[in-house]
Amino acid sequence: MNQETTNRRTWLLTGVTAAVGVAGCLGSPIETVASPNIAVSDVAQPEPIVGELNRSGTEYAATVENTGLGGDILAELYFADREGANAVLEDSQQLQLDADEHSVVTFVADRPDWAEGFLIEAYGTRYVANIQNTGSTAVVNAKLVDVAEETVVEEAELTIPAETTEQIEFTTTHRFDGEYEIRTSLIDW
Repeated sequence: MNQETTNRRTWLLTGVTAAVGVAGCLGSPIETVASPNIAVSDVAQPEPIVGELNRSGTEYAATVENTGLGGDILAELYFADREGANAVLEDSQQLQLDADEHSVVTFVADRPDWAEGFLIEAYGTRYVANIQNTGSTAVVNAKLVDVAEETVVEEAELTIPAETTEQIEFTTTHRFDGEYEIRTSLIDW
């Protein structure tokens, strides 16, 4: 074999190897970044039930039982006219009850002359949900929404890493007359 043939074979082998190497790089799948996939679940709150009302002189009492998530509960004493249509808030107390726990709440107040009755109401002030992200890391805006009024009561921004679940908690004394929701929207990913 002469020198020219040897050089030509070396060049052909080198050229073929380089072409295969470039083709191999071009043929590799391009890595794609999965977009965030956000879902809200396990929404919970304290769910107080007011039991029998009692009155002794200027003391007004009721048993409050929490049938929901443990947390803060706001109990309120109202005085009302005969029909109960004109109820006026007199006093309130914050109490902390674990799930399935109960407590007696007592208010001391002078009944106004116009009032013919009283009412004690209670509602939870803690709202919790899990926000799951089955995609890439994302910055999320979470909102506690009063559905009836279609208003945002509280909101928070949180970063949720890929393939994880984070818990969000809102605390508010807002009185929901109907349903509430915890909604999310993506800010950045």
